[in-house]
Amino acid sequence: MNYSNEHKTECYIFSGYVANELLRRGYRITHVKADKKNKQRSVFLFKVENNIERAIDSITEQMN
Repeated sequence: MNYSNEHKTECYIFSGYVANELLRRGYRITHVKADKKNKQRSVFLFKVENNIERAIDSITEQMN
């Protein structure tokens, strides 16, 4: 996964499953917002820490 801004402080997660797995692994959620395109869905914002990008890659690979 490539990131253009290496200094970002939050990571946006659009999947409830991925958000739950990150919480289970000890990552901290900072905000929950309504999805701009679909108000019935939520977007989960996590603090960028402890190689969260690697954890997201691992979780999404397990989903496939």
